[in-house]
Amino acid sequence: MNSPNSFRTALNCSLSPECFSKTQRYFSLLDPPVPASASQAACNYHWDTRVGSLVPKEHPARQKDDFWYRVGDKWWDYDDTTDIEELFQEISPLILTYGIPAIDKHLSDKQLIDEWLASAERMKKDAEIEVGYLRAASECARVQILIKLSALLSAHGEKEKFKLIMSEFHEYLQRHPERTGLKEDYDKLMKESTSEKRIISTEEPSTSETKTKKMKR
Repeated sequence: MNSPNSFRTALNCSLSPECFSKTQRYFSLLDPPVPASASQAACNYHWDTRVGSLVPKEHPARQKDDFWYRVGDKWWDYDDTTDIEELFQEISPLILTYGIPAIDKHLSDKQLIDEWLASAERMKKDAEIEVGYLRAASECARVQILIKLSALLSAHGEKEKFKLIMSEFHEYLQRHPERTGLKEDYDKLMKESTSEKRIISTEEPSTSETKTKKMKR
């Protein structure tokens, strides 16, 4: 039998910069509004990445870590023997050099719109050369971006871009009539897109947070 002293706490940690759009939350046609005080706890972040993936391959620390170098993701080990100061000295420059600039590029709704437009275009090209399950997965992921993008475009009165994105959304539904939940989302977007209360004239920056995600192992 193992004694309590034989167990050792061990965590695997990653760093994830994340941005939350107040407009997406308050003006989204799909998400129910939440009070500002509850936004950080209740939301699904509208943009996120991993600090490890932001660090270029040429960085000395990444070159020393085979998994990080090949896969592009980094998880830091933490246990009872970890030198906290040493870990902090390793992580903090990465946050300052790569994490915060990445957040700065996604703070505004316009930046999120630009990001999602680019992502939707990349996914469209990927889907065109994929077949079977991979193509279906790419198209499914892309339509989720189209939904979020449509909500922001509608909220900001970007009528022409909204029509274009909704046209692509409609084409997807024509090919997949079984996706009844998405059809409901489409109908809500179309119905509410003319509502004046959905159109905003001033843009509030998104809020952001750098979280340390922990996975117990």
